[in-house]
This record gives sequence, structure tokens and C-alpha cells, in this order.
Amino acid sequence: MIALLFKSAASILDPDIRAVMWKGVLLSLGLLGALGLGLSILLAELHLFDLPWLDWLTHALGGLTVIILTVLLFPATIGLISSLFLEEIAASVEARHYPRLPPGRHQSIAEAFGVAARFTALVIAVNVLILPIYFILLWIPPLNALLFYGVNGYLLGREYFELVAQRHLEPAVARQIYRLHRGRLFVAGVWIAVLMSIPVANILTPLIATAFMVHVYRTLRVSVDA
Repeated sequence: MIALLFKSAASILDPDIRAVMWKGVLLSLGLLGALGLGLSILLAELHLFDLPWLDWLTHALGGLTVIILTVLLFPATIGLISSLFLEEIAASVEARHYPRLPPGRHQSIAEAFGVAARFTALVIAVNVLILPIYFILLWIPPLNALLFYGVNGYLLGREYFELVAQRHLEPAVARQIYRLHRGRLFVAGVWIAVLMSIPVANILTPLIATAFMVHVYRTLRVSVDA
């Protein structure tokens, strides 16, 4: 499993995948830049107090908040934007490493984005719901880490497996295959969650995770895909 993860990380050096990475970065910067500019203009026009110095302080704190939010939202934004191109990543990895096997069907951008958006929303919602438990376990590091990686390992393993498997299988068959290999796919999801928790590496996680799951899927030797 670890060997497959390193193999997937090395895929970033492939020109096709590197091109997808830069598209995701540039689109994310453009989107967040436009959002930040819009909020800055709105703050500049906002006058809540009659005292100039208090208004200046409000604008300064608001501007700082916009910058912090932009930085914090960048990994999540690039993950969602990159989901538009994950089908390209899967196709590129399959063509490079599994040229003799049948290629997957082409997924539309809307379909790939729909799967990614649904699971992204699910990951966020579940983590928000169990946030109180995170706080309770804050003083027990082994348990809060186990909770985080356990929950997100399950969600991410299922997300990326479905994204890759549904290029070859009907959704019902993909779910059946998932149930047969849920233990292995859970471990794969935990590794993806570990990547997501590492600063800078989390920017590349959607790309690496897609390549990783292509390799994992192929090692399952699913008979219906042979």
C-alpha cells in the first residue's frame, strides 16, 4: 500500500498530471482572488461607526480576516476545483501504467464534479457534526487522532474508490466491490486522510489520491473489469 502511495506521488512529475495541477492552482487562486477582492471592496464601502478611527480599525480587522480566510480556504478550494479534472488524472495513470487493460469510460465534468462535490460536502458535514467529540478528546491525543483518521479514512476511501470504479463499473456493482474490499479501501482512505492533514501536501492530495486509488483498484483484480 505504501509503495503504491509513493508511486502515485511520483505521478505528479508526469506532464499531463502536472498540467492538471497548475490548472487547479491557477483557477483556485483566481476564484479566491476574486472573492477576496469583492469582500475588500464591500468592506471599504461599509461604514458602521461615526468615528473615523473605529471605522479604520473595522476595515483593518476585516481585511485581515479576508486574508486569513483566503489562506484557510485555499486547500479546500483547490480540492474542489481539481475534482473537475480528476477524470483526466485517472485516464492518464491508466494509460501510462495499465495500457493493456481496457480503459475506463469517459466521465463528463458534471458527473465527476457531482461525485466529488457530494463527498466533499459529506466529509465537511460529518466532521462538523463530530466536532464536539473532537473537543472532548482534545486532551487525549491518541483518541482524537484515531477518530479523525478513522472517520475520514472511511469517507475518503469510499469517495475515491467510487470516483475510479465508476469509470469501469455500474454504481451498484462498484458498491458491491467496495463491500468485498472495504478493509483494504479503508486503509487506503486513512493514507489519503494523512496526506490531507499535512500542510502543502494537502494541496496535491486530490491528484495523488486519484492516482493512488487507480493503482489500488487495479490491484484488486476485479473480475468484471479484467
